[in-house]
Amino acid sequence: MKHRVTLLLILAMTAACEQPPANPLDSGDTAPIDIARDLQGAFIANARFTAVNGTDTEFSARMSGRMKDDTLIYVEDFTYEDGREERQTWHLTKLTDGTWLGSRENVIGEARGWQDGPAFRLSYTGHLQGSEEGEGMTASFEHVIVKRRDGVIVNVVSVGKYGIGIGKAVMTIVPVDDTASAD
Repeated sequence: MKHRVTLLLILAMTAACEQPPANPLDSGDTAPIDIARDLQGAFIANARFTAVNGTDTEFSARMSGRMKDDTLIYVEDFTYEDGREERQTWHLTKLTDGTWLGSRENVIGEARGWQDGPAFRLSYTGHLQGSEEGEGMTASFEHVIVKRRDGVIVNVVSVGKYGIGIGKAVMTIVPVDDTASAD
Protein backbone atom coordinates (compact mmCIF):
# COMPACT_ATOMS: atom_id res chain seq x y z
CA MET A 1 0.00 0.00 0.00
CA LYS A 2 2.82 2.40 0.91
CA HIS A 3 4.43 1.82 -2.51
CA ARG A 4 1.16 2.63 -4.30
CA VAL A 5 0.81 5.91 -2.46
CA THR A 6 4.42 6.79 -3.30
CA LEU A 7 3.90 5.87 -6.96
CA LEU A 8 0.69 7.93 -7.17
CA LEU A 9 2.44 10.89 -5.57
CA ILE A 10 5.34 10.65 -8.05
CA LEU A 11 2.93 10.37 -11.00
CA ALA A 12 0.94 13.37 -9.79
CA MET A 13 4.09 15.49 -9.37
CA THR A 14 5.40 14.45 -12.79
CA ALA A 15 2.07 15.22 -14.47
CA ALA A 16 2.01 18.65 -12.81
CA CYS A 17 5.53 19.40 -14.08
CA GLU A 18 4.62 18.43 -17.63
CA GLN A 19 1.87 21.04 -17.90
CA PRO A 20 2.76 23.87 -20.26
CA PRO A 21 3.79 27.04 -18.45
CA ALA A 22 1.02 29.56 -17.91
CA ASN A 23 0.99 33.01 -19.45
CA PRO A 24 3.41 34.94 -17.17
CA LEU A 25 1.37 38.14 -17.33
CA ASP A 26 -2.23 38.99 -16.59
CA SER A 27 -4.08 38.85 -19.92
CA GLY A 28 -5.11 42.49 -19.42
CA ASP A 29 -1.42 43.46 -19.50
CA THR A 30 -0.67 41.75 -22.82
CA ALA A 31 -1.17 42.50 -26.47
CA PRO A 32 -1.23 39.63 -28.98
CA ILE A 33 2.28 38.79 -30.13
CA ASP A 34 3.08 38.01 -33.75
CA ILE A 35 6.68 36.80 -33.84
CA ALA A 36 6.99 37.46 -37.59
CA ARG A 37 6.26 41.13 -36.86
CA ASP A 38 7.31 41.67 -33.25
CA LEU A 39 10.72 39.96 -33.34
CA GLN A 40 12.03 41.89 -36.33
CA GLY A 41 14.57 44.60 -35.63
CA ALA A 42 17.08 45.13 -32.84
CA PHE A 43 16.58 44.30 -29.16
CA ILE A 44 18.40 44.24 -25.86
CA ALA A 45 17.48 41.76 -23.17
CA ASN A 46 18.19 41.05 -19.54
CA ALA A 47 17.50 37.70 -17.93
CA ARG A 48 17.92 35.56 -14.85
CA PHE A 49 18.18 31.78 -14.79
CA THR A 50 17.52 29.87 -11.57
CA ALA A 51 17.70 26.11 -11.09
CA VAL A 52 16.90 23.57 -8.42
CA ASN A 53 20.63 22.86 -7.96
CA GLY A 54 21.16 26.40 -6.64
CA THR A 55 22.30 27.98 -9.91
CA ASP A 56 21.28 31.61 -10.04
CA THR A 57 22.84 33.56 -12.89
CA GLU A 58 22.09 36.73 -14.77
CA PHE A 59 22.84 37.39 -18.41
CA SER A 60 22.14 39.93 -21.10
CA ALA A 61 21.76 39.72 -24.85
CA ARG A 62 21.77 41.80 -27.98
CA MET A 63 19.33 40.37 -30.48
CA SER A 64 18.26 41.05 -34.02
CA GLY A 65 15.56 39.51 -36.14
CA ARG A 66 14.53 39.60 -39.77
CA MET A 67 12.12 37.69 -41.97
CA LYS A 68 13.40 35.98 -45.10
CA ASP A 69 10.47 34.51 -47.00
CA ASP A 70 8.59 32.47 -44.35
CA THR A 71 11.59 32.13 -42.02
CA LEU A 72 12.40 34.31 -39.03
CA ILE A 73 16.17 34.52 -38.53
CA TYR A 74 16.78 35.63 -34.97
CA VAL A 75 20.37 36.13 -33.78
CA GLU A 76 21.05 36.16 -30.03
CA ASP A 77 24.42 37.37 -28.70
CA PHE A 78 24.52 36.42 -25.01
CA THR A 79 26.89 37.80 -22.38
CA TYR A 80 26.90 35.94 -19.06
CA GLU A 81 27.83 37.46 -15.71
CA ASP A 82 31.12 35.50 -15.71
CA GLY A 83 32.11 37.29 -18.96
CA ARG A 84 31.49 34.31 -21.24
CA GLU A 85 29.89 35.16 -24.58
CA GLU A 86 27.81 32.96 -26.86
CA ARG A 87 25.95 33.38 -30.14
CA GLN A 88 22.83 31.37 -31.00
CA THR A 89 20.77 31.80 -34.17
CA TRP A 90 17.17 30.71 -34.51
CA HIS A 91 15.72 29.76 -37.90
CA LEU A 92 11.95 29.56 -37.38
CA THR A 93 9.86 28.71 -40.45
CA LYS A 94 6.12 29.33 -40.52
CA LEU A 95 4.14 26.42 -41.97
CA THR A 96 0.88 26.73 -43.91
CA ASP A 97 -1.15 25.61 -40.86
CA GLY A 98 0.23 28.56 -38.83
CA THR A 99 2.62 26.53 -36.69
CA TRP A 100 6.39 27.03 -36.75
CA LEU A 101 9.35 24.64 -37.02
CA GLY A 102 12.75 25.79 -35.92
CA SER A 103 16.38 25.04 -35.37
CA ARG A 104 19.20 26.56 -33.36
CA GLU A 105 22.70 25.39 -32.48
CA ASN A 106 21.71 23.83 -29.14
CA VAL A 107 18.41 22.29 -30.32
CA ILE A 108 18.20 18.52 -30.78
CA GLY A 109 15.83 17.72 -33.65
CA GLU A 110 13.29 20.47 -34.30
CA ALA A 111 11.65 23.10 -32.18
CA ARG A 112 7.89 23.47 -32.55
CA GLY A 113 6.11 26.77 -32.10
CA TRP A 114 2.47 27.83 -32.08
CA GLN A 115 0.22 30.73 -31.21
CA ASP A 116 -1.75 30.21 -27.98
CA GLY A 117 -4.10 33.16 -27.56
CA PRO A 118 -1.96 36.27 -26.95
CA ALA A 119 1.16 34.13 -26.27
CA PHE A 120 3.58 32.33 -28.56
CA ARG A 121 4.84 28.97 -27.31
CA LEU A 122 8.02 27.19 -28.35
CA SER A 123 8.92 23.65 -27.28
CA TYR A 124 12.06 21.59 -27.92
CA THR A 125 14.79 19.38 -26.50
CA GLY A 126 18.27 20.83 -26.41
CA HIS A 127 21.57 21.26 -24.65
CA LEU A 128 21.62 23.72 -21.79
CA GLN A 129 23.14 27.10 -22.72
CA GLY A 130 26.85 27.06 -22.10
CA SER A 131 27.31 23.42 -23.04
CA GLU A 132 30.49 23.18 -25.05
CA GLU A 133 30.41 21.72 -28.57
CA GLY A 134 27.12 19.91 -28.07
CA GLU A 135 28.25 18.25 -24.86
CA GLY A 136 26.55 18.70 -21.52
CA MET A 137 23.12 18.07 -20.12
CA THR A 138 20.13 17.82 -22.39
CA ALA A 139 16.78 19.07 -21.20
CA SER A 140 13.32 20.00 -22.43
CA PHE A 141 12.56 23.68 -22.95
CA GLU A 142 9.11 25.31 -22.92
CA HIS A 143 8.98 29.01 -23.83
CA VAL A 144 5.99 31.27 -23.28
CA ILE A 145 6.56 34.55 -25.11
CA VAL A 146 4.19 37.45 -24.51
CA LYS A 147 4.16 41.13 -25.40
CA ARG A 148 3.23 43.71 -22.83
CA ARG A 149 1.04 46.58 -23.94
CA ASP A 150 4.09 48.89 -23.71
CA GLY A 151 5.86 46.79 -26.41
CA VAL A 152 8.28 44.99 -24.08
CA ILE A 153 8.46 41.25 -24.74
CA VAL A 154 8.68 38.76 -21.86
CA ASN A 155 10.02 35.25 -22.50
CA VAL A 156 9.60 32.74 -19.65
CA VAL A 157 11.46 29.47 -20.24
CA SER A 158 10.75 26.38 -18.15
CA VAL A 159 13.54 23.81 -18.25
CA GLY A 160 12.85 20.17 -17.42
CA LYS A 161 14.46 16.76 -17.28
CA TYR A 162 12.47 13.51 -17.21
CA GLY A 163 9.25 15.52 -16.91
CA ILE A 164 10.38 17.34 -13.77
CA GLY A 165 11.06 21.07 -13.68
CA ILE A 166 14.73 21.83 -12.99
CA GLY A 167 15.05 25.49 -13.87
CA LYS A 168 13.47 28.67 -15.15
CA ALA A 169 14.66 31.69 -17.05
CA VAL A 170 12.80 34.98 -17.26
CA MET A 171 13.95 37.33 -20.02
CA THR A 172 12.76 40.89 -20.67
CA ILE A 173 13.31 41.94 -24.29
CA VAL A 174 13.20 45.61 -25.23
CA PRO A 175 13.14 46.92 -28.82
CA VAL A 176 15.89 49.45 -29.55
CA ASP A 177 16.46 51.91 -32.33
CA ASP A 178 19.38 50.50 -34.31
CA THR A 179 19.51 53.31 -36.89
CA ALA A 180 22.28 55.06 -34.93
CA SER A 181 24.64 52.17 -35.68
CA ALA A 182 23.81 52.06 -39.40
CA ASP A 183 26.46 53.63 -41.60
